[in-house]
Amino acid sequence: MMNSISAFEYITILISIILGLGITHILSSLVRLLHIPGVQSYWPHMIWVLLVLLLHIQEWFVLYELKDLKAWRMVTFLFVILYPINLFILANLLFPLNIDEENCAFKPFYFEHIQKISIFACTLVLLSVLHNVFLLNLGIATQVPQGVLLLVFIFLVLRPAAPYWVHKAIAVFLLTLSVASVVVSYDTWIIR
Repeated sequence: MMNSISAFEYITILISIILGLGITHILSSLVRLLHIPGVQSYWPHMIWVLLVLLLHIQEWFVLYELKDLKAWRMVTFLFVILYPINLFILANLLFPLNIDEENCAFKPFYFEHIQKISIFACTLVLLSVLHNVFLLNLGIATQVPQGVLLLVFIFLVLRPAAPYWVHKAIAVFLLTLSVASVVVSYDTWIIR
């Protein structure tokens, strides 16, 4: 006798595909960069690449928190899928459309695209807050880290041409915050 899949399993198939496409794009773009001679990387850009990759993995992991939701309305599904779609767009914004060009320089690319990247990062933060408050029933007071992130990303939207040291400091801050969140949440991010 075959068991039918749950609503959660059914819903997560499409979300997992979108997340997988984003991860695939990031990893395949990085591999293509390894094959191009003369690539000039820019470490704040590489931190963004790492963070967006980690956010894809985190979203897949955190999605499991919705396993107990028995009935999925289309509105709920559309809301939940917005975050992975946004991540996929971010993954694609992080690399040039034609990455096979020789002498690819990521410092100018970063500064040309950081405003767009930051707009989608703002959207991620807002979606995260809404998800936490309305789907996970977390209090708005627990969303202080997201508020800080939102301020940082709004700054980058408004001041994309800020001095180099500001972008470097923000990249280090984002990486530090990400590592700290994994350490602090170590015992809460468990799949059972």
